[in-house]
Amino acid sequence: MGFDDIVKKYVSEVLLQLLCLLAVPQCESYNESVAEHLPERQIARSIRPVIVLCTLCFDAMVLSKVLYALSAWGGYISQSLKDRIDACFRKAYRWRLTSTQYKFDNLLFSIDSKLFARCK
Repeated sequence: MGFDDIVKKYVSEVLLQLLCLLAVPQCESYNESVAEHLPERQIARSIRPVIVLCTLCFDAMVLSKVLYALSAWGGYISQSLKDRIDACFRKAYRWRLTSTQYKFDNLLFSIDSKLFARCK
């Protein structure tokens, strides 16, 4: 099993499972039948804490797994795997699991920049 296969398996199994796990409470908290009887402002106020909580959970559970030792393994993966990880980030943003749309290359650049700034 090569490096790409390990990352592909990790992305397809672990990250997508975590995204689905995080999406379940958000779907249960926003019930359409209840929302149609509420004024628009009250819906916005009731949804906001759920989005903040989901963002914290996403950062803790998913983003931390991607960022762990990213500078060590990030340069070795292929473009197709980067696209796959970016697709997970886009899906999380679309499902409102995070308030920030992350990009793999931007994360890798910021981690590497911090690492090399400490080496000076």
